[in-house]
Amino acid sequence: MYKVIAASCKQFEKELQVLRLTPEEVFQETLAQIDNVLSAGSNNDAKQVCISMYDDLYCDLRNVAPDDTDEEELVKATCIVMIVALYCFVMFEDERIKAYGFFLACAMGSKNPQWLAIQQKFLGRAVQCGSEELKTWLNEYAKREILLTDEDGLLTLYDDEETETQAMTIAMQNVGLEEDDSKAGMKVRALMLYEILKEGGFVRDKDTTVVAELISFIIGSSYKSLYNLMTQYGGIELSEKQHRKHVMAANKILEKIGSDIELKLKKS
Repeated sequence: MYKVIAASCKQFEKELQVLRLTPEEVFQETLAQIDNVLSAGSNNDAKQVCISMYDDLYCDLRNVAPDDTDEEELVKATCIVMIVALYCFVMFEDERIKAYGFFLACAMGSKNPQWLAIQQKFLGRAVQCGSEELKTWLNEYAKREILLTDEDGLLTLYDDEETETQAMTIAMQNVGLEEDDSKAGMKVRALMLYEILKEGGFVRDKDTTVVAELISFIIGSSYKSLYNLMTQYGGIELSEKQHRKHVMAANKILEKIGSDIELKLKKS
């Protein structure tokens, strides 16, 4: 799937001169949208995901886009992700899943009549990659019980839950934890790195976007989710119930390296 996206969507990164949507970002966003549909509780729920996908994607991209991104680029970026998703849906052998592509097309058509021109540019390169390999992968993927993104649209790093659990357990045992909740741990690691950068004088108020990009790259999290944590909700807050064990482990490491940083838990 990524091979097709890399070959067909690099041209759009060049055209989106401010937003600069990379093939990697298109891949994550597309897979997240496909997973949202596949994991919907009912056929009607899946249809609603498709119908609302344009508005949801547009708002998500607008929230993380640079301030000088214009409307045209946001609309185009939204259509790019949906066009790739549509290309994937029509390859499913399950007629019920394949039909969701119709709802995506209707959603785009009602919002941006120019989407067909973008689709033609995408298809011009995508078809050169061949479709059989992607078709096979998608149909096998639809049978999986465990998908590759979580409910926040974050890519998981392993092919199966057992491998991921084992790897996370080993990593957390090294700092005195027996098990790890991945999202809670990610949040603590993000704040830990943010505080280290602040102590080193690398963080200023105007650098929020860049800092979010840096931290998301280092810890392997979604830039979009991390940026929202750092801005929309007034900063990253850690709760006693969800984050206590991770904060204790993080502070233990910070103490070992002689740092004055101490992560704090939000009082209930």
